[in-house]
Formats: sequence, C-alpha cells, structure tokens
Amino acid sequence: MVIYPIDISEPQKYLKLIPSKCAIQYLRDENNGYYSMLTNNGDSNYTMCNKMTMDILEMCDGKSSVETILNSLCTRFPEIPRKRIQDDVIRSLGDLTRLDAIEWKGDNGVSMNPYVLSAVGDVGEHVSLSMAGEDDIRALNVFFHKFIIQSKKCENTVYDCSGEYHYFWGTDYREYASATMIRQCLYSYYKDFFVVKDHGEIVGAIAVKPSHETYLSDAVIQLISVRAELLEKCLNEIAEYYEHFPYKKITALRIYVPCMLEQTDSSFFDTLKSSGFNLESIREKEYCSSQDIRVYCRRLQRSEK
Repeated sequence: MVIYPIDISEPQKYLKLIPSKCAIQYLRDENNGYYSMLTNNGDSNYTMCNKMTMDILEMCDGKSSVETILNSLCTRFPEIPRKRIQDDVIRSLGDLTRLDAIEWKGDNGVSMNPYVLSAVGDVGEHVSLSMAGEDDIRALNVFFHKFIIQSKKCENTVYDCSGEYHYFWGTDYREYASATMIRQCLYSYYKDFFVVKDHGEIVGAIAVKPSHETYLSDAVIQLISVRAELLEKCLNEIAEYYEHFPYKKITALRIYVPCMLEQTDSSFFDTLKSSGFNLESIREKEYCSSQDIRVYCRRLQRSEK
C-alpha cells in the first residue's frame, strides 16, 4: 500500500480543534534543553523532544484550540513569521498525536483526530484496499450492520455460499455497531479499518487492532468480510502497510481462530498459509472457555528509513 503523508497545506482544518495532553509514562530533563519521553503508544523506544515541543505539549490543556496555541507562540516570538510557526505547530502536534501524547476534540466536543493517515493499494480491476477515513464512516457503519447480521447467521463458519469470508473474533460487536464507535476507534488509533472498494463503493472490510501496550509490537486481525478471491491480496497489502508504517514498529500480524473452524473451512486456512501466515501456537480452551484457539502469525520485515 502507498502511505500518504499528512497534508499541512490546509491549516484551517486544524486551527479550531482542541488537543488534550495524555498521561505520560516517563519524562526526564536531558542535557542541552532536551527531554526524553516514553508514552503508551506501543513503542518501547524513548522519544527525544526539544523545549519548544514540550512547551506546545504543556499548552494542550483540553481547553485551548490550536489557534490559541499558535497565537500564544506568535506573541512570544514576534520576529518569526507566523506561517513558519504555524507549520511547526501543526507538525509538532502531529508527532505528539502519533506518540499518543495528546488526544483531540473538535469545537463541538466530539473526539476526532486530524492526523489519521491515508493509504491505498490495488487488489483487483477497479478494486482498491484503502484506510477508512472520515468520508467512509457512514458507509462503513451500514456495511458493518449487514456484516453483524450475516456473522450471527454464519456462526462457526468463515465461508458462505456467496463466495465471501466472514470472520469475527469474539462475540462483542459494540465497536462496530455505530458511527460514533467507529469514529472513536479510528481517531484514537485503537483500530485500523481497511476497506475494499469496487468502483468507489465499499464491498469489503478488514479490521486490525495494533497493540497499544508498551513493549508489544503486534497487530491482530479481528474482522474479515472479503470476497474469497481477494483475501490473499488484501492480507499482503495490509502486511506491506505495517512494514512501512513510519510511526510505530509493528513486527507481527496475527489472527486467532477457533480450532473447530479448521475442520469446516480449510480453504480459509489455506489462504492464510499462502499469505505468509504460519501456525504459531495452540491455546487450549481459551475461546468461550471451551474451544482451543489456533494462532497464526506472519512476521513482518520492517522497512526502517
């Protein structure tokens, strides 16, 4: 997948938003005006921040808008052009967002995040796989509603007669049941929603939950609703996305499947294996307290620049 960087050429979409500082796990003064910081973004590496970045972080009080922060810095440094300060503030807030050092609310108090990355890849003729964005949330909500109905009908199977795979981990559909929950998961980096579009219409989706706990660096596939012939290409594109993801180190992609499914839907497991997933372990009686789980894992080759 091609990952597109954040575009700061339209500052107006940032200025009215309100950032709030998150709890910082570790912060220490270093030499020459720098600070070392460890956040709960799932990366065990420390981040070095300069004094200006820390000043911006401290102004993220949940009350001041980006414009208020910008005006304060422009008053503090009148000799520096406003455009330069504005670009630096927007970039710094983006870095702090990806570090999970700040979170966002719009002027209506609704949680959102202007720094969600976009990415797209081709998986067939006129068929693309892309990261869901704000414009996709309503259509994705409708798609998930249909998926939940279908998933409950196809319990204990991952393949239906229409040639699609329907896989869901667990029994709790609440995070997919409303546009509000989908938006919350998307903007908090809690889940990544990959949508399959045919001529621009959503016809499939894969939901992945990256680890947020410090020292953990895997991502777990939690939902699949994709035409069978597209699954391998989609999994390969998703693996490529995480291999090149610049803001967090994801080194493994996993999927947990109840063992009983392997007896009824062998083609699904064959596709996993052909997509680079290998059986990593079997966990006894961990699914609904009675079923064994097969853990399949694809190790990722990180592209570090």
